[in-house]
Amino acid sequence: MDRKAMYKLSYGLFILTAKEAEKDNGCIINTAIQAASEPNQLSVCVNKANYTHDMIQRTGKFTVSVLSQKAQFELFKHFGFQSGRDTNKFEAFEQCARGTNGIYYITEGTNAYISVTVTKTEDLGSHTMFIGEITDMEVLSNVPSVTYDYYQNNIKPKPQEVGKTEDGQTIWRCRICGYEYVGEELPDDFICPLCKHPASDFEKVVKKTEVKEMAANKYAGTQTEKNLQEAFAGESQARNKYTYFASVAKKEGYEQMSALFLKTADNEKEHAKMWFKELAGIGDTKENLAAAAEGENYEWTDMYEALLKQLRKKDSLSLQQNSGQ
Repeated sequence: MDRKAMYKLSYGLFILTAKEAEKDNGCIINTAIQAASEPNQLSVCVNKANYTHDMIQRTGKFTVSVLSQKAQFELFKHFGFQSGRDTNKFEAFEQCARGTNGIYYITEGTNAYISVTVTKTEDLGSHTMFIGEITDMEVLSNVPSVTYDYYQNNIKPKPQEVGKTEDGQTIWRCRICGYEYVGEELPDDFICPLCKHPASDFEKVVKKTEVKEMAANKYAGTQTEKNLQEAFAGESQARNKYTYFASVAKKEGYEQMSALFLKTADNEKEHAKMWFKELAGIGDTKENLAAAAEGENYEWTDMYEALLKQLRKKDSLSLQQNSGQ
């Protein structure tokens, strides 16, 4: 299943606002549609992780400000890249006015606002759909409404290619808001802290550079090189050993013991990585593919051939069969 098909759907962009007691708040959403004409109703879908979602659930009222093509990126940042749980988004924000329902609507970078009283909610899993009757609305300008595609191509700043950090860690960038996560692997259950989108909306960032030669071994020919090689080999073997132990423990029903072995194996992997990085360096994917190809070529053209010659000399037929040759 190609998840990218979802990107072919068209969306608008809106600022959803709410008020609870003395607290005003708002967030960016991309789903607001007229649900019915008689009575005139509007529906919005809101991520449950948003503070605005909780306020609407408790108060039953909201206002949608329709963003226009004149909206600046700072407006998207202000309402989309910070949480109302720990920030007062309206404390120093002046481009707004209160509607008849007492909720702020945005007066700049928008072309209309619609006030709604909730009559029905639907739990959709990650989001809640709020459906309600329109109590007030007004056109603010004739500037065309902004679409998600327009935002991506004309408002959102073009990201710079940042590749890897100085310590060699990979960068994952959210395609929705641009948030960057630093780490070799992005957890499957990761949620963007800014726009609340899942890991599937992140892309791995790679520098657009030519393939470089792997860093030269500065310890070549020294005792330090030998020590590093032995340390790397030892940690790698230990990592594999504990992985095998974990597999056996899991098959025998010892889930906690299996998890402990896997955690130990992961520690050994980090130790091996440290020695390997000092010994030979860790390049980008293209460099690593070249190094992997060279290693596999050596194994099948030299290493195993030499091993077989030694085995033949010792007339060790059984070992030859076990090697799979």
